[in-house]
Amino acid sequence: PIPHPLLTSTAAIIGLIAILASYGNSDFYALLHSYNTSASMNIFTGISGKAGPGNIYLYALNAAIVSMALPINSEKSHLISHGIELLSVSALISFASIFFTIFVARLLRVSPYVIKSIPLRTTTTPIAIATIGFIGGNSGIAGVMSVTTGVIGSAIWIWLFNRNRFTKPITRGFTIGFMALGLGTSIITTE
Repeated sequence: PIPHPLLTSTAAIIGLIAILASYGNSDFYALLHSYNTSASMNIFTGISGKAGPGNIYLYALNAAIVSMALPINSEKSHLISHGIELLSVSALISFASIFFTIFVARLLRVSPYVIKSIPLRTTTTPIAIATIGFIGGNSGIAGVMSVTTGVIGSAIWIWLFNRNRFTKPITRGFTIGFMALGLGTSIITTE
């Protein structure tokens, strides 16, 4: 079997960072930490501070986020008709996933530093990377957990849907959107 492209590209990036750290005068974790800095990038004011590659990546994703709003807007009436259902499910899943993640990490005796880095694993990677610093987590760990959740979640949820004969498109779409992020959503849109 061929590994998922997202897994191979993530492994290649981590490998490249490790090679750069070993040949340079830098520690792997220090180099990984410089991926996303506290720099600010704004289309009107430019860059303030020293930007890392993660900052540039997050800045470039702004256009992708805006472009996602256009198809969502075309489904506005459908979303409004299911509004209460979608809002209640999204709130429930958001809180449950954060608390479940922390609960399992504590059961497995994961270090407190890692526990601070993983609760946002069910958000999109750019949001996890950009916001995890506010609670003292590591943006690299948060990004890896978010990508891993998307890859594994997209495979598991589609299998569960098919096995249990869930065919309602709104149920499939929003569940996988919440649990497997953008990757899962992009996979299920091909159905």
